[in-house]
Amino acid sequence: MVEVTQRRMLLACVLSLTACASAPVPQLELDRAKSAIAAAERSGAAELAPVDYRMAGEDLNRGRILIAEREHTQAKWRLELAAARAELAASKAQGARLRGEVQAKEADNTRLRRELLGEGAQ
Repeated sequence: MVEVTQRRMLLACVLSLTACASAPVPQLELDRAKSAIAAAERSGAAELAPVDYRMAGEDLNRGRILIAEREHTQAKWRLELAAARAELAASKAQGARLRGEVQAKEADNTRLRRELLGEGAQ
């Protein structure tokens, strides 16, 4: 009888310690978020997609705070969000850059068409 009680107590202790253990530090997500934000910065997102870029940085900072507070599950989620927002900012920056290139090409085409057709020459 005593042995069964001891086993139950041991099992209860193990279960309670397991329940208290937190998720591991989300290092992969932290590295991925930092890399995505750096890529967004290189793409010009700070100027071309400033809202998404700023939000990605805020999510990265919040993720770091959550890691310091040992809230690793929430930190992982926040860091994944930071990476996604940084990727969105980079995509928007690329889109803005491409739209600018298209507009420049259209302006060149218009100028060349006028030159070829003799429009505007007087």
